[in-house]
Amino acid sequence: MRFLFMTAVSLLIIGCGESGQTASSASVSGIQCGHKLTPYGDNTVSAITVSLPASVIENSVDLPVSDTNANGVVQVSAKIKTLSGQQVVRSGNVLYQYKNGKVTFVNTEIQESGGMVTVNPEEFEADFGKYPTVDCSLNF
Repeated sequence: MRFLFMTAVSLLIIGCGESGQTASSASVSGIQCGHKLTPYGDNTVSAITVSLPASVIENSVDLPVSDTNANGVVQVSAKIKTLSGQQVVRSGNVLYQYKNGKVTFVNTEIQESGGMVTVNPEEFEADFGKYPTVDCSLNF
């Protein structure tokens, strides 16, 4: 679990650096997802971004009350639409920390099970547009 958290923090730091395009859309559950392309070495990473209010996790997960920081994971399923209307499903985990039954940190990107998704930015834009529509939901 520590490795996953460190990976999430590393990707968060990378995501806060120079980032490319972003787009977002709201879902019914209070979670907002979007998409961004970020340069990463010689590659470009396609990432699903997440804005997940702590209250959504606190109201959906029975968090133990403890005075130590603990890590948790929530599964998110995202559907990103192509320009032709096809939906491409991408899913993974969003990491969070909590203490005393309250969420103290929520990561801002889905950690996909297959790792980082690298793309050709020109081909991606041709298939999905510059600001693709992304809908997402939580899987509790």
